Formats: sequence, structure tokens, C-alpha cells
Amino acid sequence: MAALPDEVPNFTGSWTLRTSEKLDEYLKSEGWGLIMRKAAAAVSAYQTIEQNDKEIKVKVKNKKGTYEYTAQLDGTECKYTDNDKDEVASSTTLSDDKKQIIEKMNKGKDSKKYTTYRYMDNGEMKLKIENDKGKYCIRIFKKDK
Repeated sequence: MAALPDEVPNFTGSWTLRTSEKLDEYLKSEGWGLIMRKAAAAVSAYQTIEQNDKEIKVKVKNKKGTYEYTAQLDGTECKYTDNDKDEVASSTTLSDDKKQIIEKMNKGKDSKKYTTYRYMDNGEMKLKIENDKGKYCIRIFKKDK
């Protein structure tokens, strides 16, 4: 595996969700009811990441279960099934400044469109999830020791 260029953040490691920003507003735009939104806000999530200069492998674990996928950073499409049992087709690239990993995805039988932006901020991994309505939430993860 080749080393990452200096400007590209290295997300390799195990991460635990610390908090979320704008989650309630985002889930409301997705059609979630109050009780489900409150439950979602209380649930933790974990990500284990292996990354090199060509790909990122992400393992996601939460109360619904575990799934993983490997995405090439050159925009090659990858397919996987998430914890909602939805089929996902996505393509992943680096942002122009190489500070973010951007994943564009089509999810489920309705082919809902989402874009995620993974970046570092003050030693924490932030994952901005934006839907096709322009609503977003930011999931903030701390690196496990």
C-alpha cells in the first residue's frame, strides 16, 4: 500500500460517534417521526477505517448491525448493502484541495441521492451527510485510543 500524500487526511483507525449537528432537522426532511428522531439521536455509531492512496475501506457498526465496503478514490462505482438493507451504488473521490473524501450515492429502490463529505477538524472526523433536498447533518467522531 502506498503512503498518502501529505495534504490528504488519514482516517485510518477506529472512531466512535461523539455528537451530531442538525440531525433532527435532517431526519425530519427524510420523513422521520418524532419518536424515531429522538431514538436515532440517542444511538451510538462506530466506524473502523483502513485507507491508502487508492482506496478507503469503511466498516460501519450501529444498533442495526454492521456493514462494510471498499471504495476506490478515483470515482469507480462500488455497490454494497447498508444497515437499512438498502442497495447502495456510490462513487468516491477526493475534493479538489484533497482535504475531504466525497461519496456520491444512490440508495434503495427509490434511488435516493445523498452526498457525504468526510473531513478532519481539530483531530475529529466529521461526516457531513446531505440529501437531495439540501438538508444535512454532521456526524462528529472521536478517534478511539
